[in-house]
Order: sequence, then structure tokens, then C-alpha cells
Amino acid sequence: MAKFNTLLLRLALVLAIVAIFTGSAIQPGVRQAYGQQPYQYTFPVFFNQAASSTSSASTSYYVTTLNTGLLYSLGCELGTRDKNTPGAQDSVAVLAFGYPRCFAGGGYGANLFGFGPASTGNIRTAVEYFARGYYACSDTDRFSNLVIGVGTSNYQGSNDVCNTQAKATDHGKAWSGMVRDLNQWALNQGILHQVQFYGANDIELDWNTPAWSRAWVTGFEQVSGNFMLHFGDAAGCPYEAYPHWSCGTANYPGWTPEDVWYVSYGAPSALPLPLIYLTNGVHAKQWAYLSRYSVINHGFRMDFTGVFTQWAACQQNGNCRSTDNTPQAAYQQLTYELSKWPTTAQYLRWQTDIRQIKQSGVGGALKSQDELQDVEQPHPTAERAADLGLILHTADLSPEMRTSLESKQRTFQYLAEMVALSRANPAEKDEPLLISPAPSLRAEFESGLIENGEMPGIPYGARITTVWQSVVEDGYLQVGAGTSADDPQRGALYVLLSSADTTPIKSTQIMAPENCGPLTITGQDGHLLKIQSANGCGLYLDLLSWDLLTEPN
Repeated sequence: MAKFNTLLLRLALVLAIVAIFTGSAIQPGVRQAYGQQPYQYTFPVFFNQAASSTSSASTSYYVTTLNTGLLYSLGCELGTRDKNTPGAQDSVAVLAFGYPRCFAGGGYGANLFGFGPASTGNIRTAVEYFARGYYACSDTDRFSNLVIGVGTSNYQGSNDVCNTQAKATDHGKAWSGMVRDLNQWALNQGILHQVQFYGANDIELDWNTPAWSRAWVTGFEQVSGNFMLHFGDAAGCPYEAYPHWSCGTANYPGWTPEDVWYVSYGAPSALPLPLIYLTNGVHAKQWAYLSRYSVINHGFRMDFTGVFTQWAACQQNGNCRSTDNTPQAAYQQLTYELSKWPTTAQYLRWQTDIRQIKQSGVGGALKSQDELQDVEQPHPTAERAADLGLILHTADLSPEMRTSLESKQRTFQYLAEMVALSRANPAEKDEPLLISPAPSLRAEFESGLIENGEMPGIPYGARITTVWQSVVEDGYLQVGAGTSADDPQRGALYVLLSSADTTPIKSTQIMAPENCGPLTITGQDGHLLKIQSANGCGLYLDLLSWDLLTEPN
């Protein structure tokens, strides 16, 4: 089946190439892009077979711990993978730390999916250990490259001071400052030529307003020289079957295609790494259509860095229906949809798949020296800076797009110069690296009932109203109440038991009776959680057996 899918994708790309050379570049019924003359194309679309294989996908993580040894081992696992793969690898790993936190006493951080909060200082130190593990364990491989996306989200958590637009801007600025410090640390340590740091944000349209999300991006932009990976969605946005849709959801209907374009690509720091979860291809269709929107309204396509999936997380939790795309399927879907229009067809650089952290060893045989391609090649940052220079000289761009691409080129060039300095003075692979000091690397777990809380393992599309969590004998227990991912009118509970090191042990989804709407946890009575539905159902969750009851036992 995989070979057949690959054959279909190759055929689609060949047809796209034929369309480029033999057909009109302006699609019927689509008005010409901003201020531009009809396109003339003289270049083909290239298909990278290695990039489309499932095995080439990197692993990203929902981070619920600041355990430096565990984070080092996760980086080491990825470094060992790259060392054991012939040729120089180029990949991304998003470390998602949960929704933003703004502390009443000052300072900023993230929620760690209910296992925090953690300050930006602690997050920075934790990320350095991941980077250190990658660099050390890549060993004889001197040319593979890893971009680490340091991630948060636009999720509106409990009554936190981060919920104002002013605080969103402040948090974005603090997050960007942390990313700048990480890149400077990597340069000082002599590892930047193999490890760079970007900010990252899981901006989902059902989580917050466009005004708040734009405000966060505005803050991030106040620190220059950084990129921000957008690894969110385009919920409600138009595509071929529904071209008259706008964007947004019932909870946040104010989004427009221009808002989504701006936070994912139009902002000077923004680079899209879109989530492509839906197995029916709708996510890919929406993002391809947004790239077409970019051509029509701003004179150039959206350049996607790759695809972001949650297949491994779905295997861990088992709560996914139709949102468990593999990285290979997501890559093929988006590549195919983009190839429908010559103006949007492009090569996708990365594919990455997110999961919860688990304890795992690093295995695999070492590469022989015959397999090593120890030949210096242009660094991806320098290549991208050159690509953007060509685009800026040949494309007729809207003022907003020109400003964005000029800034992106400067940032890539700045990183390329830093990479050259690091490559000239590389750290030895077995040399201990200095780690930035942090006040404490222990996140404080908050027990009790949390309005609009978060927890790992919630399926895409579900909405959580409350989270109850507590320390238990085996580690940590979290219960989220809200809606089913498949039916927003039906209530559901999500239960997760994690070990003392926050790695998952057991999880389940419990559906409310069919006549019960969205659920809310209202309190606790001994071993029972009291639960109320939006339409009056009174329920109880037995914390010992995980049974949902209609009356207390």
C-alpha cells in the first residue's frame, strides 16, 4: 500500500509539472494576485522520496517534566537516529510545554499540561539538556541538523493574568527572548551549526481570539532574529468544496483567512508547520487553500516547512477517531493539495510526529565509516536565505508580504552567519557543555479543580471545561471533563494516570450517556468526583474504579 501511495503521489506531481509547462498558471475563476502579471514558470517540482517515508519523521513531545536526565536521553535518542542514518539529516523536534503562564509576582512560563507551571528560565535549561543530548549522541555525524521548536499555545487557560492582550504581548516577548538566549548559548558552546532554536506556538482557532493570538505574535516580534513555528490548525477555513467559508469556530467565530495567514506566515517571524491530523484530508485542503489565498492577496504562496501529526500520541491514548494521520499520509496529502495549483506547489522540508514522553532506551547499530557522508554542504539556513533573495527579486509582492519575506531573509542570513562561526569552532562531541543556571528545575504540580485546565492526551476537537488532578500513590491522576471530539453536544471524561516522572501509565475516555451534554466537574466527595452536564445530568466518577455512575455508591 505504501508503494502504491507513493506511486500515486509521484503521478500527481508529474501532472503538476506538466501543468506548469503546458497550462496557464492562473486558475479559472481566480483573480490575479496582488499587482502581478501572469506567472511564467520554468522550474519543476521536486519530490524527495526520503522525506516522504514514515521512518524519516522526527519525534516531537508533549513536555510534562523538567527532568534533565530524561530530556537529555530524548535528545540523545534523536541524535543517535541521525548518526545511524546514512547522509546528513535535517529535522525538527517541537517540545510543547503547554499553555502560557503569567505569574502574579512577575515572570512568564508555561503550564506543562497540568504538571507545571514552569518558568522560561527552567524551560530554557530543560531545552539545553535536550540539545546537549542530541549533539553528544550524534557523535561522528558532524553535518546533520536539528531545529528545536520551543512550544507553547494560544489556549485560554484558567483565570490567569495571561488572558489579556497586553499580557499576551508580554508573554510573546519573554518567549522570544528565551529563544534568542538559547541560540546565543548554542553559539557560545559551539553546537549551533547542528542545533538551532525557534519559538513555536500551537495556535488553534477554537482556543482563543484572533486579537489575543495576534497580540502574542506581536510580542514575539519585539525580539529580532527569531523564527516562530506555527504548528496549529485552520479550523473552519475554506477549501475547494466550501470556498465561501470564512475561518473560526462556534466558540471563536471572529477569525478570518487574513488572521490565519498572518499568524502562520504573514508575520515576519512566522513559519507554518501545520497540523495535518484528519485522515480525510480536510486539514491539508484548508492549508493548501490558504496558500492559494496568499498568492491571490499577497503575491506569493505560503512556504510550509513541513507537516505536524499526532499518530504516536493517538497510539498511546487510543482516543482518536479520524485524526490519527501518519506523518507519511499527512506529507502526501499536503503535497498533493499544494500541487493542484502551480503557484502553490512546493517541496516540504520536514515531517514530525508528536507523542507523550516515555522512558525509552537508545538503540541501533553504529554506522560504518563507509556510510558516513562526511562532506560539508551548504547549511539549510544559508540555502533558505538565498532562496528568499531570489523570490524578493522576481516576485511582485504585496507590501505586507515583502516586509515579511525581507525580515525572514535577514533572520535566515543572521542564523547562517552564526552557524558559520559555530562550524569554525565546534565543540567536541564528548565535551561537557555549560548549562544555563535556573533557580529550580522542579515544577510545582497544582492539585485540585482547575477551570479550563489542560492535560496531555486530549483528542483534537474535544473541548475541556474543567480538570481535576491530584497526587496519588502511583504518581499523578488527572481527569478532564468536557465534550466528545466527535460530537460537541455529547459529554465526555478523559482520565490519565501518570508515573512519578510524569510518563503515562494508563488512560481512557469515558462517554457520558447520549442524552447528557458537555460535562463539568463541580467538586469531590471522598473517592467520587461530582459531575454535572449542561442539560442537567448529575453524574459521579469513581476515582478507584474509573466507573461513571448515575448515583453515588
